[in-house]
Amino acid sequence: MRNRSFSVWSMSMMGIAVFWLLAGSLTSETVRLYPFVLLFFYQLYYFSAGLFAPQGEFEVGPWVIRRGRVLLCLYMACGVVSLALYALCGAPGTEGPAMLATELLFALGTAPFGRLLWILPSTLLAELLFVLLRRTFKNRYFLLFASGLLSLAASMAYGLPGKVAYGADGALRYLIYYALGAGTSALLRQKGKLCFSSRSARLCAGGAGCFALALLAFCFWFGTGWATARLGGAFLLVQLRTFLFALVGIAGMALIAFFACRFHFCALLGRSAALILGLGGALAMCANRIFVMAGMSLWAENQFVTLALCAFICAVCTVMWRFLRKKAPRVWEMEVQDEL
Repeated sequence: MRNRSFSVWSMSMMGIAVFWLLAGSLTSETVRLYPFVLLFFYQLYYFSAGLFAPQGEFEVGPWVIRRGRVLLCLYMACGVVSLALYALCGAPGTEGPAMLATELLFALGTAPFGRLLWILPSTLLAELLFVLLRRTFKNRYFLLFASGLLSLAASMAYGLPGKVAYGADGALRYLIYYALGAGTSALLRQKGKLCFSSRSARLCAGGAGCFALALLAFCFWFGTGWATARLGGAFLLVQLRTFLFALVGIAGMALIAFFACRFHFCALLGRSAALILGLGGALAMCANRIFVMAGMSLWAENQFVTLALCAFICAVCTVMWRFLRKKAPRVWEMEVQDEL
């Protein structure tokens, strides 16, 4: 895969991932969309983040300082803006100043304005863990095995992520998907190994993607109870089912991202991903406040309204990113060599 094509495709993957992250964080647990998105949305994001994993040999210290400065500064800036929006649009008295300060300081997903904000430091932790593991395990298969063991152990200890400081639970639980994304990136960047230049390779990849999309559509309408009943409730079998469904979701979204490359709108979402993660929850909170003041039913109970709201928030954040890019391009842009 050529570098430019890979850049657009990987950005499209990130754009699709942040859209589903936003949708999953806003959807009510009582609607059909929530269990469907829960199959793959966190895993898809960490896989997409792994596509941008640093390649080659480099000094870890300066890299950590540079990446930490970028992501943590983004986190603090978005956190302050989200806190200000909460003061304007949030329900007064539901959170005390001390609790809000603690949630912001430790990047907890329990903050009313930070449903996705914790993912920014969590991404940094996942990157750091992967870099350290890669320096320890030179063999890529041992690297994947070690990442899988860490993810399995974290799955035993934690539930849904965002409950531990700086998103450490998410970084550990989904490290295997970050490693898979990094491995996919390294493989696709190597010319002559897997560039999908042959007709048979394209047909196989397209067939796998179409099968994944068909299975996702089936799971959306009929749920995943059919798989749960057959695999039983043993922990390892549940984790295996979760892993396989996540791979199906990733494969389906990869095919969508491939076709979306022609239009660049998903790639634009990918480039503004940090802003969507940082401000998406706060903007949704303000929208919810407007719905309540207008006497309308809660939008989270209607999955179509939720998806439309997510699209609107993504569009607003993309416009904001295009403006801020002119002021601070090194901060609001993914660190890739190829430009759109």
